Amino acid sequence: MRHKLQRALAAASADVRAVLHRALDRPGRGLGAAESEALLRCRARDDVVAVLAAADEARHAAVGDVATYVVNRNINFTNSCTKRCGFCAFSRTAVDGESYLLPTAEVVRRAEEAVRLGATEICVQAGLPDVDEDGARWTGDSYIAIVEAVRRAVPRGVHLHALSPEEVLHGARRSRRPVADFLADARRAGVDSLPGTSAEILDDGVRATLAKGRLTTAEWLDVVETAHAAGLPTTATMMFGHVEDAGHVARHFSTIRALAERTGMVSEFVPLPFVSTEAPMYKDPARRAALGVRGGPTTREALLVHAVARLALDGAVDNLQASWPKVGLGFASTLLRVGANDLGGVLMNESISVAAGARAGQLATPGARARRGARGPRGARSDDALGRRCAPPSATTRARGRGALELRGAHAARRLARPRRRRPGPRPAAERCVRQLLRGRAPAPRDVVTYSSCYTVVPTYECFNKCAYCSFRAPIAGGRGDWKSKDDVRADLERVAASGVCEVLVLAGEVRFDSPKRRAWHAMMVDACEAALELDLLPHTNVDARVGPLLEAEMAALAEVNASMGLMLEQATPALRLPGAPHHRAPSKDPALRMEQLDMAGRLRVPFTTGILCGIGETADDRLRSLDVIAESHARFGHVQECIIQPFSPDPALARFAPGAAPDLPALVAAARARLPAGVVVQVPPNLVKGELERCLRSGARDLGGISPVDHVNRSHDFPGVGELAATVARAGLTLEERLPLHDEFLPWLRPRVADVYRRRWAPEARRAAA
Repeated sequence: MRHKLQRALAAASADVRAVLHRALDRPGRGLGAAESEALLRCRARDDVVAVLAAADEARHAAVGDVATYVVNRNINFTNSCTKRCGFCAFSRTAVDGESYLLPTAEVVRRAEEAVRLGATEICVQAGLPDVDEDGARWTGDSYIAIVEAVRRAVPRGVHLHALSPEEVLHGARRSRRPVADFLADARRAGVDSLPGTSAEILDDGVRATLAKGRLTTAEWLDVVETAHAAGLPTTATMMFGHVEDAGHVARHFSTIRALAERTGMVSEFVPLPFVSTEAPMYKDPARRAALGVRGGPTTREALLVHAVARLALDGAVDNLQASWPKVGLGFASTLLRVGANDLGGVLMNESISVAAGARAGQLATPGARARRGARGPRGARSDDALGRRCAPPSATTRARGRGALELRGAHAARRLARPRRRRPGPRPAAERCVRQLLRGRAPAPRDVVTYSSCYTVVPTYECFNKCAYCSFRAPIAGGRGDWKSKDDVRADLERVAASGVCEVLVLAGEVRFDSPKRRAWHAMMVDACEAALELDLLPHTNVDARVGPLLEAEMAALAEVNASMGLMLEQATPALRLPGAPHHRAPSKDPALRMEQLDMAGRLRVPFTTGILCGIGETADDRLRSLDVIAESHARFGHVQECIIQPFSPDPALARFAPGAAPDLPALVAAARARLPAGVVVQVPPNLVKGELERCLRSGARDLGGISPVDHVNRSHDFPGVGELAATVARAGLTLEERLPLHDEFLPWLRPRVADVYRRRWAPEARRAAA
């Protein structure tokens, strides 16, 4: 057992360690559903690290250290479909203006072109059409005709991977013949193996939620097992990150394992993260709230699903694919180090993931794959299709209880030599996250608690959002909502500069994206920050999403004149925007928009503060999911310096708002500390946590945010004095220290104008000289 694995197992909890030892000490036997579920529910960092390390060991023992891929082309010949699955953004009805059906001649042309480009596999699958290219009723013979045409056009050595279980059932029913007969015809026509898609989660309750009317679990298993009996191997898939829970995933693993043990013909298991961006059941806020649809798996979930799949299927399915069209090549290469051993296919023209909103692209060249594979502990190899999508295992080639797969086929395996060693470039953010995770336990929180002395400048309280709990907003016309003039803002800033503080918080209400005031609003914010810099102050601006995402150019312009910026995520659940919920009349509180703003700040390298607002009607799971969203964004970009855990604190003027159940704040702080990367400081606002501050500090909070004479957002809750805070911090065994608007590790990110103010006035040497 490798030294890294021994260390990881030693640090894990006793229950997790026992399950992992059983998996590693009895190779080839896999895990039961209860054991898999226990591992999938791991939350503690040490437990997760141990699961990932054990899966990497199991992968090494089962398939060695070479990652594989295949050069192929996906031909999605139609998006016309008789079914309407809630997760599918690809399908259209036959009468939709956007539906298409490629003529058979075009399907053949694409297959021939793929072979000329070096493809060794053609994958043919699509929707469930109602009519063929001639307008006649679609039948199983229509599928067979396409397969026969492709088979005639390409060399026999090119592997034909075609017809999903849903298509097989559609074709058999339309032809009014048994599934076994249809599959026999498909094999005679030239099909070499079937994609094991349409599986989603093999639980009929979940399937009814995702896509009522889709083939059932029993029907999927019957089609796949019948294909195996006909000599047609299949892959097996699973879509996760939508409405399922860990129990559903664990039972899915057990179902696939039992199938593979019965037939020996499941060549590869492919976990498919749910891509929510364009999925109909996610795009509709009411629908996703009613169904409880999540926006895809968290990074932790994706890592654990691949790792536990490796352990659960050990000895039954040896090949585990990381689906790069869903997760991108960067994160796919990370998955190669937690159990996966295959990068799938080049997938020229893959359309289904792209339609759903996946951003990884439609083509990955062998060179790109080799570079990604080489970032892990092994190189990348191009196997022929039958090496990856297996022939039946040989009865004479068994090792350690695992069924080794024979390479069969007319063409030889193509190998890609290891690329020359080069100086490493910057690692993808997802890889950095996992490398930090695999290094072991996060360091304990420091014994120093920080705060920033600041003043708040509010150019306008006007805001088009109407959050049910907000006492900051003013009506759009008249009174407190009027915009301050440039001179008035300058006068406010001069008073701030005279007070001796270094940070000015620039805060304003929100203006609609399409408002004629939009350009003036943005200019006013930039002008306020520029005036602050002229007075040697360091600005921190709270930015917000509009009805449409804040343009990168607008955020970039603000970043040039800010030391740091911030935006509260609040909660990642869309349920808070339903009628009667607190965000119903607040369009910019759409979680998708706020997540985009969070990522945008990361792309622009802006030191950023974000956080969650608790007790406004969200659930305990919503809070944890929101923390995971923040952790994932930081893992991608490394830009989140603080995460605020803010309890809702009622304003007497808003007694009509009935908040949700208040969380156990110290426990939530502890959960945030456990879930967030070590570099993200947990912040609590001292004027809102009341008597819980000392317990929050003991639970891992290490920042108190900006301490200002007035909290303009929570007007009824004044800040304690610095002396009072120091005494509370001391009772927790800690020390209170003042800081700048950004933490020291982000100083290299400062833009030139801001860096000049910092060096001249606020750098340690400048402050010593002034003293």
